[in-house]
Amino acid sequence: MPRINGERLLGDLRRIADFGRYQTGVHRPHLSLQDVESRHWLAGRMKEAGLEPVIDGVGNVIGRSPKSGPRLLMGSHTDTQPRGGWLDGVMGVIYGLEVARALAEDPDTQHLAVDVASWADEEGHWGGMIGSKSFIGRIGESDIDAARHRDDGSKMRDALKAAGLENAPRVELEDGRYRCYLEAHIEQGGVLEATGKRIGVVTAIVGIYQYRLVFSGIQNHAGTTPMPIRKDAGVAMMRLYNEVMERFPALAGPRSVWTVGKMSIEPGAPAIIPGKADPSNPYGRTTYYGSKLIFKSRHSGVYVVTIPTTEALANPKSENLRNLMSILTNVEKLRCDMYDDALIPVALVNKLVSLANHPSSKILQRFAVGQLG
Repeated sequence: MPRINGERLLGDLRRIADFGRYQTGVHRPHLSLQDVESRHWLAGRMKEAGLEPVIDGVGNVIGRSPKSGPRLLMGSHTDTQPRGGWLDGVMGVIYGLEVARALAEDPDTQHLAVDVASWADEEGHWGGMIGSKSFIGRIGESDIDAARHRDDGSKMRDALKAAGLENAPRVELEDGRYRCYLEAHIEQGGVLEATGKRIGVVTAIVGIYQYRLVFSGIQNHAGTTPMPIRKDAGVAMMRLYNEVMERFPALAGPRSVWTVGKMSIEPGAPAIIPGKADPSNPYGRTTYYGSKLIFKSRHSGVYVVTIPTTEALANPKSENLRNLMSILTNVEKLRCDMYDDALIPVALVNKLVSLANHPSSKILQRFAVGQLG
């Protein structure tokens, strides 16, 4: 039975967190200096593990096994949200790397092939899921030409050039190479941990709706303009925010969530009545697939797991990882069928839609990891 090296696993997780470390988390947007450095470090670790790594033309890091036979693809992402969690995404990448190493070190499983991927721009700094879309041929060179950073409008082409990737080819999926895709992910809602569950299987995917609302008022002097005649855009924005928080609970489902993640007022000076206010409103809706899909996924050998934060850190040799290893040792028996009768609402699958829509989806189904509630 392959054995996870817990010290090595946690050592890699802690080392990659040094790239862009911010307080207790990490700030590592895609193609930032810290992100590029972390990708080269990851490629080096893949090479040490016996994989053949490449950083492609959009920043995907893909470590390919030189072994023959059926392959499993494992991975997630290593870019982060602004001031994000140090295990978000990257845990799935390092887990994949550790699985590849553990299988190679055991005589009974050293013939099994595992490729490991870190997908570029999963967090949407340049448009969202650019790495996985590129991998399955969903975007072309013109899309990359048009990609702009969501904060400052800079060109992705310029960032790729600064990273030394302007001439790197984009790696695309080889038909028939993989039996399945597996992604482990840290829990991001605390439900498993709060209920004492140590591992979970995805039963739903969060579908995200985002709205941008702009409030227009009249900019004027805050010290002299009488209150009755003010047209304060900031006040209007906050009133709507309050209405959303008060009224949505009566309309929402049991696991619906919503927030106003970003607000700005112009011109943003203490002595000036705001003439413009701009809240960004991402609303999430959980889309349920139901027990039928879960049964099908188990029957087909597709496993998705999420591990509570405390469990992942405190017990890297836990039964969760051993269970994961037992699944992977049967990789030659895995098969991923197309779930034609599952009626997956592709428009709401968010980060899964890229790989799920590839012509090779009958052999490659990418299931992200969510939380069990």
